[in-house]
Amino acid sequence: VDPFVLRRMAVALTERQKYKAAATLYELTTSIPDDQDLSGAAVVTQFELGRLYFLIEEYDKACDAFANVMQVMETAKPGSADAAAIEALMKQADATYSVMGEANFLANRYDVAAELFRKVHAEPKNEALLAFHLARIDEKEGRTQQALEQLQVYLEAKLDEAGTTPYQLLVDLLSELERSDEVLERITALHEEQPDNAFLSYFLADRLRAAEKHDQAAELYLKVLGDKPSLEGYQGLMSCYVALDDDT
Repeated sequence: VDPFVLRRMAVALTERQKYKAAATLYELTTSIPDDQDLSGAAVVTQFELGRLYFLIEEYDKACDAFANVMQVMETAKPGSADAAAIEALMKQADATYSVMGEANFLANRYDVAAELFRKVHAEPKNEALLAFHLARIDEKEGRTQQALEQLQVYLEAKLDEAGTTPYQLLVDLLSELERSDEVLERITALHEEQPDNAFLSYFLADRLRAAEKHDQAAELYLKVLGDKPSLEGYQGLMSCYVALDDDT
């Protein structure tokens, strides 16, 4: 079968979110020895394989595919098909480096992940996001206090790009430091500084509900649901109402 046809079929399957089947077709096109330079089309195939492996949570395979791409990034000669392929990938450099960094993080390849996160967030304006990702790595490698200090950089920047993950990381770090009694107070203080942060509002509401402060949790759920509805929020609110009804 013509590799071009296989790639077109893989693209079609990807668009239909048939990721595993798409990866299988891309795999059929990869018959290149390890010591042979990748062609331009093969570089793109390796990146797509890595992305698909990432989506189906086969992180080690994703990292191996991405490693091939990174090797070409370092060795591609100007004007070559390889260089053209890399240039195309770099038109969305942040997205390219982000997925490669996250795959390496989830595969426990922390040194490579840190290198890639630094590429994504190289500009000074992204210092807080870089600190968050480095905090994740520090936590995984047992540098708990250092992780907390890095995370604080992100929290003080009052961002919401990373969703609820930074707040869960804060909970985990304080637990590892045997300071879990500080969690609710610190999350509440963060929320007072960012009352319009929906991710933080939902996270605090969940913590209040877990602490059986159902009145406060329900009030917060109602407020954030009015601004940013979510299924989980409605479920949390109903749980509070059930608990309050049981208490009466």
